[in-house]
Amino acid sequence: MQNMENQLKREVTYINLSIEIEGSNEKTLIKNVAAIVDQDCNLFLAPLLESIKQKGFDDIAGAVIKYYSWPDQQFVFVGKDPIPENEVITFKELNTDKPLRIQLKPC
Repeated sequence: MQNMENQLKREVTYINLSIEIEGSNEKTLIKNVAAIVDQDCNLFLAPLLESIKQKGFDDIAGAVIKYYSWPDQQFVFVGKDPIPENEVITFKELNTDKPLRIQLKPC
């Protein structure tokens, strides 16, 4: 029961986000994007991407999504948009001094 309660505790934080298009040099920095995190600071990816789409960043719709893992020093495959609501990026994979890097591969 305690574990279920912890999973429900979510907060809003603001992050910087760098979106890259695979196979091109195109990068877009979006500052102060609202992001939902759990009690362990794991970031929920689906609501973050949805908020960017609502602001008009259309390249996300239907694209293959990857995020950059700092410990692994490479992009990690997530899936094709839309991704599941419970998809998280763990805190240990983030670098809080740098923007979250998302790579898109348009389909």
